[in-house]
Amino acid sequence: MELFDSYSKGLIVHHWDTDGICSAGMLLSELKGKEVDNISPGIGNYYLTKGEIEIIKDRGYEFIAIVDVCIPKENILKLKNSVNSKIFIFDHHLQENIKEVEHMNPVSEGKSQESFPSTSWVLSQWVGVNLLAILGAVGDKEGWIKENELIYPEIEKFMGAHSVDFKQLLRMVKLIDSSHKVMDKEGVESAVRFVTENRNSPEKILGHQPWHQNSKRIRTEIDRQMSNEIIEDGNVLLLNILTPLNIISTITRKLAWKNPQKMVVVVNRGFFWNRNQIYVRGIKAQRLIKIARERGYSAGGKRGVAGVVLPNTKTDDFLSIVKNI
Repeated sequence: MELFDSYSKGLIVHHWDTDGICSAGMLLSELKGKEVDNISPGIGNYYLTKGEIEIIKDRGYEFIAIVDVCIPKENILKLKNSVNSKIFIFDHHLQENIKEVEHMNPVSEGKSQESFPSTSWVLSQWVGVNLLAILGAVGDKEGWIKENELIYPEIEKFMGAHSVDFKQLLRMVKLIDSSHKVMDKEGVESAVRFVTENRNSPEKILGHQPWHQNSKRIRTEIDRQMSNEIIEDGNVLLLNILTPLNIISTITRKLAWKNPQKMVVVVNRGFFWNRNQIYVRGIKAQRLIKIARERGYSAGGKRGVAGVVLPNTKTDDFLSIVKNI
């Protein structure tokens, strides 16, 4: 990519899910011959800690590319003021366009999320549509991507040309996602190199045994947590879970898929020792994210989807806001 032609050493900071991993892989494959590291923020944190910023600062990167991590503006500016690096952001989430850095997010510039369902699809503007671009989009939208009349024909075209079906795409996504769901940060980071090296080989991605081992553990835990009581309050379905695994988004998707007319709210009270996760589908996400950030909570999302991390002492009060938004 011409954006990076004048740099030789850099860092990719990426989200821990399939879109983040595959987007980082797409970028990494374009940076051949350069010295490039990749890291994920701590799983569950949508920001860089002071310690992470200090480590980045000490390594003298010429550029930092932040990929699919909806990091708050103040955290980005703190990073910018701490390092002597050019900062690029590639994203598709609902967020303010940060003018102080090179921010490539068509959605923050007013374009539709239907046109850019994933960060991998944003990057495809530079590198073209390939397996990693498609896995990123399927990872973020799963079966809902079939309803996207702009994007799904491209996916169908790819499947026909490469003898891959949609079930296999979904299976690859679940396998790639498995590292972050079992809280294996090193596994997330090594996954970027693996998908980059095997970006033309669905068979190797489907056959990666460590991911199959993760997936078995995840399936068992999801089934256990989804057996909890679902509380129905008008148009809202609320499920409380208690798990150290990062499976809240998966559980919320499953409930939303079965209940498309409902607002689905899942609260994980067992992920952090002093904070809780809230994940919501079927909501005015931009408004909820704004309210959460005004209260100092970590929040991000896309149209109809919002995730919030907040102190456990504030959770029940915030749930009242969610239900009435």
